[in-house]
Amino acid sequence: MTDSNRMRYFWLGVAVGTAAATLYAPRSGAETRKYFQTKIQETADMLMRQAEELRDRAVKTVEQGNQRFEHQLRKFSAAVDAGRTALKKAS
Repeated sequence: MTDSNRMRYFWLGVAVGTAAATLYAPRSGAETRKYFQTKIQETADMLMRQAEELRDRAVKTVEQGNQRFEHQLRKFSAAVDAGRTALKKAS
């Protein structure tokens, strides 16, 4: 079989497949487009909600990290101050 015959059979298969899909489609073209638009919008809404939830969790995690850092910094500063006080008393 030559390459040109293969291409003819390929395009014949595409045409037959398209015709069969059109004949056996459960909805009209307008209904199908509306269905896909609805599904695309639902998917976009879901992705936006998930992105917002992820952003909220990230903000909360950063805030908790900052609070822990500040707490540890205060503890460290208190330890340094206690060390300085002890050194002055020892001198």
